[in-house]
Amino acid sequence: PPGNWVTPDDYPVEAIRADEHGVVGFRLTIAADGSVGDCEIVASAGETLDRETCVLLRQRARFTPARDAKGVPVASRWASSIRWQFPEDPPIPWTNWDVMATLDLDAKGVTLSCTSKISGIADSAIGDPCEGHPVGQPSGVLDGIMPPTGKAERLVLETFIEIADGASYVTANRPKGTTAMKIMAITFEVSSAGVAENCHLLVDGTEIGDTGACANFPVKFLPAEGPDGMPRQRRGKLTMALSRAQ
Repeated sequence: PPGNWVTPDDYPVEAIRADEHGVVGFRLTIAADGSVGDCEIVASAGETLDRETCVLLRQRARFTPARDAKGVPVASRWASSIRWQFPEDPPIPWTNWDVMATLDLDAKGVTLSCTSKISGIADSAIGDPCEGHPVGQPSGVLDGIMPPTGKAERLVLETFIEIADGASYVTANRPKGTTAMKIMAITFEVSSAGVAENCHLLVDGTEIGDTGACANFPVKFLPAEGPDGMPRQRRGKLTMALSRAQ
């Protein structure tokens, strides 16, 4: 059936990298045996999606052939369109990104305000960090870390990924004028297929080891490309830091 000709699992990696999405309009020539012959693009959503649309239709689309007045199968034409939408959890490009939430809390730890700052493509991977800290509700951000101070304060929550190729990792990328309270990091490798592996957890600089962090890794990656354009293995570090404004 037409609904199975193109699925979200067919989304080309190259199209995600190029931010291609939208509607591809096409016109097909249907052979007398019901198979697809020519495929003409009449409305484009990008070079990669256009090409993949025709490839998949030629492979999967099958029709009941048209017939002439004598009932003999004949060639015909058919036009339609396909809407390409990013998968629900699309893999993200292999680049640095940074998500920061600045929380103002009252003396009881209730959120008075939250301001977010997003750099890179993290908005599609992590989302708006302030959504987890609604105004007027206890933040809970210090639970299990330290007892409440009984004073109004400003806290900064930051999650960022750094890409490494043998370079030294940055301990924390916290804003100026803040003091780090808790830093948790995961060093990891990304396979040529884009899967996180060899994950190791560090808490305040002390390595805890492999704690199964890879199984719960919060994002999926597009395979990194080498100079030759082929997928390659890469290393990185995901850091989650909690800081207090001085």
